[in-house]
Order: sequence, then structure tokens, then C-alpha cells
Amino acid sequence: MQAESLPQHLGDASSQGLVLSPEHQAALQVSLELVRRNYKFNRVYLWGKVLGLGGDYFIVQGVDVDELKSRKTLYSFNCMDWKLLPPATDEMIARSMLIKGRFTGDPSHQYKKTVLRANNEDQTDQDTDVKEEERLTATIELINREAAIIPRGAFIMTPRGEVHKNRSFEGLSVTEAGKLKSYLHFTKPITLKKKSVLMQANLEESIDFLNSLEDDELKVYLPKTFPNIPSQVQEKRSGVSIVQCSGAFSLREAISWSFSATSCGLGSPSSTCLIPLSSDSSTWVWVRRTWTFPS
Repeated sequence: MQAESLPQHLGDASSQGLVLSPEHQAALQVSLELVRRNYKFNRVYLWGKVLGLGGDYFIVQGVDVDELKSRKTLYSFNCMDWKLLPPATDEMIARSMLIKGRFTGDPSHQYKKTVLRANNEDQTDQDTDVKEEERLTATIELINREAAIIPRGAFIMTPRGEVHKNRSFEGLSVTEAGKLKSYLHFTKPITLKKKSVLMQANLEESIDFLNSLEDDELKVYLPKTFPNIPSQVQEKRSGVSIVQCSGAFSLREAISWSFSATSCGLGSPSSTCLIPLSSDSSTWVWVRRTWTFPS
């Protein structure tokens, strides 16, 4: 959310339980303007908050002329003193992915991880040190790659290759808002260059310069705690992927769970079903289908 409209956006997010204390809100309204001036940003966005055991990281991102390539990330513990994070690299992300567990809240904390590597048919143990500041940078970058999404047409690319906000964009129509192709990943494009020449001919260069959600490869998975689920459940049946399950129950308990979950908005009769786990149908599992593939 932009610093200029921070009070309004914080009010919108508070309905979901995402709130900041009055002290932090007041500090942000002052400090974000100072961040913009000191680092000479055109815009400053409040990215979010990363919870830690000893302290929480407040994250903001600033952009220069180019909204995509010139993005820099800063963090703070008190919403007043901000420190610049180093840019994320592929090596940094790979090492940070080895670390599990919560953040400590100390940027200088060193994680130690022993990695088993194969070298000339010999397996050796190698210690990998990861600084929490690097892990924080990698985590933010991974979240941006997966979750940073914009509506198609909200940003445009100029002939000089710079990404700017489209001042003439007034939002998507009701019809277009329901289509995946109307949304783009606001990160460096990866799959765009893999499209055929014929498919690229139908794209508008100034708008379709990012990866579309329509091109995402959706993975089908089941939790490891349910190894006895029949194999046919794990396949795409009738154009539907089963991707989430609840615990195992008796049939009566499963039916009760299904009704409770549906009433809470966790599913609907058309998107949930009960699957037997055992051959004698003594145990059942409640399965929710969270994605529908085009038939």
C-alpha cells in the first residue's frame, strides 16, 4: 500500500485482523515521507510485517522512475529507523531455503545448516552459514515472485523499457475481472519468452510485458499425513485437482465436519467431497478442491 493512502488502506485491512498499533501508524506516516526524501524515491510502499521471536520486521519498498527494476527494500523494528536490505540473488535464495523455523528478530543472527553434497561419487557434509538479514531478503523476494499481482493494464512499459503506472487505467470490467489472463505477476518475466511467435503476436507489447496468471503451472499435491488416499483421488478427474484435505474421521464425523466447514465458508457442496481411506470404509477424509481446470 502506498504511503500517501496508508490510513485508508490500513482501515481496509483491519477487518481481516491485520492491524498496527496507533504508535506504529503515527510513526509510519512521518517516517515513510522521510524515507522517500532521504533515498530519493518516487513512491514508497508499506510491504508488510514479518514476525520474529525477539522482534518484528516492518518492511517497506521504494521505487524510482522504473516501478519494477528500481525497487529497493528496507526494514525497521520501530517504524522510525530504517535500514536497506541487500538485493536478493539466486545463491542467497537457495541457501536461505535450507533454513526452517521462525525468524529470531536479530538481523545479525547466523543460521548453521549442514548440507550433504555429492562430490565425485563421495558424499561430504558441508556447513552453510546464512545470516538472518539474507534470509529476510530471500523470503521477501520469494513472496514477491509468487504473490505480487497487478491487473492487466495498470502498468505500461515505455519505449525506453521503463515501467510506469498507467494514468489512464480505470480498473477492469466485470467480465475481465473474472479471467486469469487479466492479471499479471509483477516480477521479472520468465515464461513470457517461452511463448510461440503466434501467441506473442496477439499480445500488446506495452501492456503484456509480464507473466500472466493464465500461464502458471498449477501443482497437484496432497499432505504427507494421508498416504493411504486412493491413487485415483490424486489424479485430475473431471477437470478438477484435489489439493487439500482434512483429517481422517468416521463417516458420521466426516459428514458433520463437511457441513461445519461449508457453513464457515471453507468450501461448498460443488467443491468438496468425502473420500474413504480404508477398504472397509471405516475411515473417511474430507477433500476440498481449490482449483478448476478448463475442460
